[in-house]
Amino acid sequence: MSEKMPQHGDGPSAIMTLDQFARELASARLRIAPLLETAISAPSQPQAMSATEMALMLEELNVAEEEMRQQADELVMTRNEVEAERRRFVELFDEAPDAYLVTDEAGVVHEANNAAERMLQIDRGRLRGKPLAAMVDENFRRAFRLMLDLRCGAPEHIEFDTTIHPRGGTPIDVAVRIRRRQGPGTPELRWILRDVTAQRRAEAELRQANTQLEARVAERTAALRILMQQERDAREAAERANRAKSEFLAVLSHEFRTPLQGIYGYAELFDSGIHGPLSDAQHEDMKRIRQGLGHLVGLVNQLLDRANIDVGHIALEIGDVSLERALRLTDALVMPQCQAKSIRYSRTNTDPSVVVRGDLERLQQVLLNVVGNAVKYTNPGGSIEVSCDVRPTEVAIEVSDTGRGIPGDMLESVFEPYVRLRASGNTPSVAGTGLGLAISRDLVRLMGGTLTARSQVGAGSTFIITLPRATDLGPGSYRPRPG
Repeated sequence: MSEKMPQHGDGPSAIMTLDQFARELASARLRIAPLLETAISAPSQPQAMSATEMALMLEELNVAEEEMRQQADELVMTRNEVEAERRRFVELFDEAPDAYLVTDEAGVVHEANNAAERMLQIDRGRLRGKPLAAMVDENFRRAFRLMLDLRCGAPEHIEFDTTIHPRGGTPIDVAVRIRRRQGPGTPELRWILRDVTAQRRAEAELRQANTQLEARVAERTAALRILMQQERDAREAAERANRAKSEFLAVLSHEFRTPLQGIYGYAELFDSGIHGPLSDAQHEDMKRIRQGLGHLVGLVNQLLDRANIDVGHIALEIGDVSLERALRLTDALVMPQCQAKSIRYSRTNTDPSVVVRGDLERLQQVLLNVVGNAVKYTNPGGSIEVSCDVRPTEVAIEVSDTGRGIPGDMLESVFEPYVRLRASGNTPSVAGTGLGLAISRDLVRLMGGTLTARSQVGAGSTFIITLPRATDLGPGSYRPRPG
């Protein structure tokens, strides 16, 4: 409460005083009136005061009476307004959702509202005159009195939490706010008690949930660390195994290539007739032997390149390379294969002056792999076209065929090692290791370029080799590869 509530008797007692005064005034007027009449009817008789004076006094009494009645009416109106305000204040005080109490500085209760009555479970009539400390849980009572002492010496309000133990009820956690009111009489303490039991319980449950969550997170984090370590260990083991495999393949390929080259040399000697003339059938057999040996040497070379790329042992000599020279070398090797299958082979938009950055030997190897694949997967009577798209900073070499095409979900897979397209229906299978395109993409990347593909099943494929562009050659000039 902001002010002490007015007592019911204050207003009426003041009104009664004014009424008594008015009655006495009327009585005096009645006594004066006969005297005034006598004075007027017998003017020769001696009087204590003249008739004029008495009339004037009577008029003044009438005016005073009227003013007194007006003041009395105003006082009644003021009393009614004060009473209405008091009732409104009492209603607000009693219906406030929080417990509200007024005590002296010792904490003895003077006033309490309905919420305080419900919280403390004591009728407010019995609550008045009782120390509030008696309602506090005994475990918090000493701290409560200490906070009360601090409040009495503090100029502003004070806030703290405590536990109230209602009679016959369960303990209640409350947030306390105290403000000291220094009025004309004894200082008062205004108390607001808010039940925070549910809030504290929710906070405790939230803390418990957070603790459990932190424990689960720590547990999952530890498990994740273990899994990550296991994954790292497995990856390192796989890398070691892959390096060992690559090194083994490199050694094996080298060991295979040397005797194969020796066999190929002896086959050529026999075919030349150095040990005597050969019949036509024997010449044909030696031709097949050389073809088989050439195929084996090619496979061994692919395995060796793959192994060297995996272990990082491959070295390129990057320099300015005439694209025309690389394409002419490729033409010479693939034209016989195209003629054997009745495949039309052509080159368009290949400017002889274009120069790229790369390794001539490795670029020729890439071109042979890509064009050779086109020959393998193009049916007799089809066509292969090699074209160039010269751009400001790069050159794109496109190899297009009219072969069977590649499904969309296989366009990236064909660049993986040991991946080959399966034959479908009556389409014959194509021999190979599945390493050519994988090696070609790695070599192009090592030269600073890209190797991509686009395709449509049944319509053919286009492989695009993109390399950095160098300064072009003048007409008729030739720049040799460094080294």
